[in-house]
Amino acid sequence: MNPLLQQLLDFLKTTSPLVWSVLIRQVYVNIVSNFLWAIGAGIACVFLEKLGKKSWAKYEEEGDYSDWNVVSVLSYIGSVSGGVITLALVIDSIMKLINPQYYAIQLILIQLH
Repeated sequence: MNPLLQQLLDFLKTTSPLVWSVLIRQVYVNIVSNFLWAIGAGIACVFLEKLGKKSWAKYEEEGDYSDWNVVSVLSYIGSVSGGVITLALVIDSIMKLINPQYYAIQLILIQLH
């Protein structure tokens, strides 16, 4: 680790434990925020998947000249995209939960940059 960065971290831990605890708390706030967004994206995935099924059923009823095929395809694309976003948010939250000190340091570096 860079000596200057190590000195900054030692300073924060010893002379300013309040700042360090606030940074750690901010990491936990980010974790909760990510989980809430992941839950919302997961709910959207389920909704879009059900919409896709219903749209596909209407398309099969009406035949080849139905617009429901487009709705169905877009719903499935949205559902898959939402699933990927949900997975990414959950993985990011788990990483932050495992090592909050790293992300607190990252917050410091972002402010210094």
